[in-house]
Amino acid sequence: MNAFTIDILKSEEIKSLLSLQKENLIQNLLESESSNTGFLTFQYSEKAMADMMEDMPQPVAKANGEIVGYALATSCEVGSKMELLKPLLEVCKKLEYNDQSLIKQKFYLLGQVCVKEGWRGAGIFDALYFKHREIFAKNFDCVVTEIAVTNHRSLAAHARVGFKILAEYEDNNRDWYVVAWDWK
Repeated sequence: MNAFTIDILKSEEIKSLLSLQKENLIQNLLESESSNTGFLTFQYSEKAMADMMEDMPQPVAKANGEIVGYALATSCEVGSKMELLKPLLEVCKKLEYNDQSLIKQKFYLLGQVCVKEGWRGAGIFDALYFKHREIFAKNFDCVVTEIAVTNHRSLAAHARVGFKILAEYEDNNRDWYVVAWDWK
């Protein structure tokens, strides 16, 4: 396995990122794969990716010029315009975090994180999140995301870097954990 670098997504790389995303969508994986390696549940469009890129930098991991991982940043404003993120934002309005209303704190949403098969276990997941902290911690108190309750690998990886479970809810016949990583 070669070394990787962490960079910021460029507009000409959107299709490459979306290809990696498609490979890891739960509907494109065998059940044994999704339970062992994790999975993605949302498929972003090129337009959604362009909107997210315009709003916030998007950290990606690259090796030999190829995207081998990504962690998408989404402001609450842009997320509120995306049908797939609206349920999470509605739940966030009702949550308390660090003894105060989450919605009164400065946070953004992690839209999705993915590491290409063959690169898992190489430190990319952690490196992407530390890049998030480096870029965004000066302007935000925390980052919030949701993880399918059945995605045990993702939940363990998020806990390892410091995310804590805030709540559990159901949307579209799937149970979700809402998790946050505190940067204060």
